[in-house]
Amino acid sequence: MSQKTLQKYISRLMALLLCALLILTCVPVVRADGGSCGSGLNWNFDGSTLTISGSGAMYDYSESNKAPWDSVSGQIQNLILPDGLTRIGNRAFYKCTALISVSIPGSVQEIGDAAFCKSSSMTMLTLNSGLKAIGRSAFESCTSLQEVRLPSTVTEIGNHAFYCCENLSYVYIPASVQSFGSGIFSYCTRLSRVDMDGSVSSMPNWSFYGCDSLSQIHAQGTVVDASEYKQTNDPVVLKPQSSGQIADSIPGNGTGVQEQTGTQMSTQEQTGTQMGAQGQTEAQMGMQPGADTGILEAGNSATGSIVDKTDNAIITNDITITQNENTVDVNVDISATVITPEGWTEIVDQIQNSQNADTDETTTVTIFVPDNAVVPGEVVQELAGTSVDMTINISSGTKFKVDFSDVNAENVDGDLDLSYSITLMDMVPDGINALTAYQLIFNASCAIKVEAMIRLPLENVRHAASLYQLGSKDSYDFLQSVVVDNEGYAHYYLAAIDKDIQYLIAMDVQGEQSAQAIIPNNLYDEYTLVDHSTGKPYVITGRSSSWNMGLGKVMAILAVVMVSAIVVVGAVMFFWNKQRLKAGYVPQWDDEEENT
Repeated sequence: MSQKTLQKYISRLMALLLCALLILTCVPVVRADGGSCGSGLNWNFDGSTLTISGSGAMYDYSESNKAPWDSVSGQIQNLILPDGLTRIGNRAFYKCTALISVSIPGSVQEIGDAAFCKSSSMTMLTLNSGLKAIGRSAFESCTSLQEVRLPSTVTEIGNHAFYCCENLSYVYIPASVQSFGSGIFSYCTRLSRVDMDGSVSSMPNWSFYGCDSLSQIHAQGTVVDASEYKQTNDPVVLKPQSSGQIADSIPGNGTGVQEQTGTQMSTQEQTGTQMGAQGQTEAQMGMQPGADTGILEAGNSATGSIVDKTDNAIITNDITITQNENTVDVNVDISATVITPEGWTEIVDQIQNSQNADTDETTTVTIFVPDNAVVPGEVVQELAGTSVDMTINISSGTKFKVDFSDVNAENVDGDLDLSYSITLMDMVPDGINALTAYQLIFNASCAIKVEAMIRLPLENVRHAASLYQLGSKDSYDFLQSVVVDNEGYAHYYLAAIDKDIQYLIAMDVQGEQSAQAIIPNNLYDEYTLVDHSTGKPYVITGRSSSWNMGLGKVMAILAVVMVSAIVVVGAVMFFWNKQRLKAGYVPQWDDEEENT
């Protein structure tokens, strides 16, 4: 080969390599499913669950150096942290808006600044013994958080740690806390009870600024007026909006004076007094005795909260009292966290004590269960047929609702377990005209009416989710279609569930099914043209009969009926033939048969 020819081929090869490099620079980078997040820590994301493995301290992150899973932070529904993790980094789980529950292992000694800031769906937070420090704005704007119980190892809480947690209603602070930052609980507008084992004087006077529902602090067995700790001396400060900024100052109105609502009645004495006007004893409500100061004037109302904290459960009674002419109406909303299985007994007692036999009012109950989705069978039996509307929230994201007035105790067979698993299917089965489908598997069967709230990825919000079950001939039978709410829940109204049946959820199925999707209650205001008065059509799923009995029960009953029929017919024939023989009847053989 001549030198001229060789140079020609080399130039062509270099041109090809240059083109290849240019093409590669245009190829988008594929997001990794995992990697390192600490010198001894790794992370993995599988579509809804973020798993941290290993041991040691996590890296710190910032606005310019975000956590490696930041691009999918809105899709993280479950977070698994290892026992061996010693520190959660700054802004590690910032704005994980789909995360519902967090359990911090006991090996974690420090939670970094803004670690869970703006994780707006977080309803449950478990802080285990071993934690020492909570960083600045660590849980700021966790607007769904219900309660905070700090372990006895915590010594330091940073500025604005629980700032603007609007639904936070109960806080427990141990005596171990020696350092309080500024505005820790500012603008926790529903905070109604604070229990402290230490001295409240160690807290800054602006710690509870904007906590309009808080009137007293229970510290070291005494009751302290909360107004002193709801004030600020800062001249001009503003409540931050929904920008990415973390609060740098204490919110206020510039006057240094806290407005009084006048209608709040969060003390036990005030609430007990109004209950006395109705004739229902304070003891029935689980309250401390209070002074009798009369009843409310007609048309007036008052609200208050009472918290009962034990080693088994934390129970909050939100009480609304309304005076209408000569009657006093008392509505009680109960929220509780089950700490141990024995806590269920305490919750049932509170529910029964809160109900008024003279009215048909429904008691609304919200339960938070950190571990699993099991309600003891004896609890279901106890509440069956009562006016109790209960919603159960589980740390895994499981959520379901039971109207116990529709529950027949005879249909309760063992514990009520509605835990499930859901996975994205590789292919949508034939016969279902949709692009996306999920396989749904229940861990147990259920024969009572429930509103099962199935958590779907947030990209399905406001889309129609159609539920199917695998029927005969390997084809899927349509059951119900619903609109997914803003939290990603598909609300299915089921009268029976069979754990042995394969269920499927298909998104945006073409045709009439999606067009007739049921609108969940929390979206009613946005679908004003839809008729919401028709009620919820509960559907029986699985191999169940029209009597709401599973296949096993139906087959057992049929077997008993058949055996009984054979015994009865046999007995009748026996006695009938016996009577004929006594009457002189002689059997006659057919001549043709005799000849053969």
